[in-house]
Formats: sequence, structure tokens, C-alpha cells
Amino acid sequence: MIRLTTNQRRAHLVVVLLVGSISAQAADYYISSTAGDDNNDGLSESAPFRSISMVDTLSLSPGDRIRLKCGDRWRAEQLQIDAAGIEGNPIVFESYPSGCVNRPILSGDLPITGWSHAAGSVFVADLSSGPN
Repeated sequence: MIRLTTNQRRAHLVVVLLVGSISAQAADYYISSTAGDDNNDGLSESAPFRSISMVDTLSLSPGDRIRLKCGDRWRAEQLQIDAAGIEGNPIVFESYPSGCVNRPILSGDLPITGWSHAAGSVFVADLSSGPN
């Protein structure tokens, strides 16, 4: 049997508490293009971010989860992550709520607006105007 001194027990307790607090820091961040607002904190389904780019502003840690709302679509938004998880504790991207059939979509396309009829079956749009 190993006997620990009082100081060794205290040091062991400090290590256990520190390890426990590290794993407790993992967070879930919610993003919804239809119900979100970038002024939200993104920490709950009821207060999601709207933009994918909000992920770039977060200080992600191992174990954090980025949760994208099922059925939502994000168009032409860039995602640049400077953080990484660790083996056995990755940063995870997933959808919510669980069991959804209509997965979220990250798309590089943008819709073109302002179409007008030119002639016959030809339509034109000025790509330098409006949101194009």
C-alpha cells in the first residue's frame, strides 16, 4: 500500500481538479441561417449565431462542437479555423437536432437576381448590380 503525505494528497487533488476543469470547458456552439442572429452568444438552440463566419471569431478548444441547424443553408461563406482538437478529443462539426433527415448545406454558390427577358428563351442579368 502506498501512503501519501498531506502535501502529496493536496497536489493530487489539485491535478484532479485541473483535469476536471479542462474537460468541462468544452462548449457547443449553435448556428442557424434561418433562426440565428450574430448578436446572440450561440451557446444554445434558442440563441444561435446566423453566420458561419462567427465560428472564425471563437476561441475553439478540444471537445468543442459546432452544431449547424438541419435544413439550413449557408451560401458563399468562408470558414477559417485556426484551432485543432487533440487525439480522442476533436473539435466536432455536426447537425442539430439529432436524427435530422434534411442535413445542413454549406454551398459556394450565390443566387443571381435581377433577371430580365431579352428575347425568345434568352434571359439576362446584370452581375454588377444588386446582391450579385
